[in-house]
Amino acid sequence: MIDPVKFRNAMGEAVTGVYLITTDGEEGRFGMTLSSLTSISLEPATVMISVRNQSPTLAAILGNRVFGVNVLGTHQAEVSDVFAGRPRSGERFDFGCAEFTDGDLDVPLLDDAIAALECRVWRTQEIHDHTLIFGLVEGCRTDDNEGVEVPHGAPLTYCRGRYCSAAPLACRRAPGCAGIRRMI
Repeated sequence: MIDPVKFRNAMGEAVTGVYLITTDGEEGRFGMTLSSLTSISLEPATVMISVRNQSPTLAAILGNRVFGVNVLGTHQAEVSDVFAGRPRSGERFDFGCAEFTDGDLDVPLLDDAIAALECRVWRTQEIHDHTLIFGLVEGCRTDDNEGVEVPHGAPLTYCRGRYCSAAPLACRRAPGCAGIRRMI
């Protein structure tokens, strides 16, 4: 068996995005900071999140059958801290720390998130102390949507126990290169 501390330290070397997962409905309004989001399929658009089994947000997502994924930017480290349960001031898990608008599935979406997804729970799979939730994406807001103002900014990332910023590398392909091609 691998030493859990060694495993946690090794995984701490991996850079992850930082996301605010939200839900609302009969089971209540909940949110939590999360670093485990995976794009599973383009058609149909499907994502997967992993939530600790003891989390009240997990129970709410499973009961409400919907959730939002808010991609946080570098300007939102404090929002991340609030929903990670360690606010610098104010209450833990307090939706009053930022501006939210309910999406079409009635999930709270952070007004100035870099991107936001609205998902309906499709499948779940319990794995040890976490549950994988597969969500069918029914709504998507990015900074290229017409008429919707979403600030441009670098995504908030997490590595080695602290927040970081994802910055593009300089292009090394050819002189006059406009940038690195996007991976899909």
